[in-house]
Amino acid sequence: MFHEAQSKYKDFDWSFIQSLVLPDVSEQLYLVDLNPYKDDVRNDVDIHSVWGSLPDNDEVYALLTQLPNVLKYGLIIIQDGMDPDCYLHPLDKQDLLSLKGLVRDTESDTKQFDNWIDQIVEKVPDIDTSLLTDMPVEVTACVPDDDSKAIVKQN
Repeated sequence: MFHEAQSKYKDFDWSFIQSLVLPDVSEQLYLVDLNPYKDDVRNDVDIHSVWGSLPDNDEVYALLTQLPNVLKYGLIIIQDGMDPDCYLHPLDKQDLLSLKGLVRDTESDTKQFDNWIDQIVEKVPDIDTSLLTDMPVEVTACVPDDDSKAIVKQN
């Protein structure tokens, strides 16, 4: 099944990413290129912890290396609060749809985020969920620095 998914999306066209605009919501969003992000996590460079502690990235790196090669991009969502939630979501159809309808900080944020999902969900691959069993990945200890080459866009 893994190889079937790889061949099905072998030549997947990610060119829409360049014109993609992230929603203007209160949560911090990072659209990341997964290959440089994996390198940053593995090498402990250009990343930081939301809580200010030293990152322990071995587990995150192991999960990132298990992603299907077709996935080139991910969305890191950082929710505000005393203990902020911080997760990397793959840019695939099922994961984005699972984010739809979740309550954001405000009703306006929820509508904007859901509208954004509606705009891009048909543009991303529909990866078999059995290949993404460990998604989303909790990345609180390894958020990209603002100058990281892994960041494609941020809000």
